[in-house]
Amino acid sequence: MKTRPNPRFWEIPAQSLTAPETIPLMKSSGQRIALKSTTVRDRLNSSSETLENNSYYNPHTFERKAGEQITIELTSDEFDPSLILIDPDGNRIAKDNNSGEGKNARITVTLPTTGTYVILANSYNQQVTGNYTLSWRAATPSELLKAKADQLLQQGIEQDKTSQFQAALKSWQEALRIYRQLEDRQGIANSLNNLGLAYYRLGEYGKAIEFHQQSLSLSRELEDRQGQANSLGNLGLAYYNLGQYRKAIEFHQQSLSLSRELKYHQGEAASLGNLGLAYGKLGQYRKAIEFHQQSLTLARELKNRQGEAQ
Repeated sequence: MKTRPNPRFWEIPAQSLTAPETIPLMKSSGQRIALKSTTVRDRLNSSSETLENNSYYNPHTFERKAGEQITIELTSDEFDPSLILIDPDGNRIAKDNNSGEGKNARITVTLPTTGTYVILANSYNQQVTGNYTLSWRAATPSELLKAKADQLLQQGIEQDKTSQFQAALKSWQEALRIYRQLEDRQGIANSLNNLGLAYYRLGEYGKAIEFHQQSLSLSRELEDRQGQANSLGNLGLAYYNLGQYRKAIEFHQQSLSLSRELKYHQGEAASLGNLGLAYGKLGQYRKAIEFHQQSLTLARELKNRQGEAQ
């Protein structure tokens, strides 16, 4: 029995505020640093603790009460900051990489329990060192509203994963409404991209193209090159499903070029696989095989078992 090829597409998540997850940390003899003030300046170095992906982090602890709403920010000019917040039971309750200005990290969260929380000031990349500033404070109304939009964006992704496509559409529409109210252009671009995916899932490819084009235009204005690569790839998928294979190839080639420039390997592997599908539809089987082989090789290098299965 033949199975239908499965094109690969991109959803853009926001700050993760989903089900708690236990964070496995490498053992260290280092002391946790008590966060006694609203701002801490410190440095990641080779003596810092490491996560299992070999990225450095420093843990900072603070005592808070259930129901408090706080914003935590991590900034650095020397590395790409990543924040992880762990509750008193050792569960991860929030994680963020790029919600702050530029590549800085920001988490806004309502604390679920009273006790000692741990902030991991982390580098997104492996074994990168540098100075950073960590701060926390009471969340502002606009930050809480943005956190709600971020939750809706993530909620839509979880709904999409369980084939609740209409529910995902509604979540992303509400997220878009809030981001527009806040004039959060990055949030708007991400919501537009995901709305395009919702319409793609529902078979409304014309609408999908409309939303992906809007997302692409805004990503270009924001100089968000990874966002551009995502939108280009998703446009390719929509045209593929309309039977416009040459146009699909044009968009996938643009996405591939940009992904390679950015060393965005997930996007590169997806573009290669989707190019293979499009060339297969045109009867250019040697080219199709070439692209699928490249995609498979890269997926294996990334240990992306899902990519291998597709």
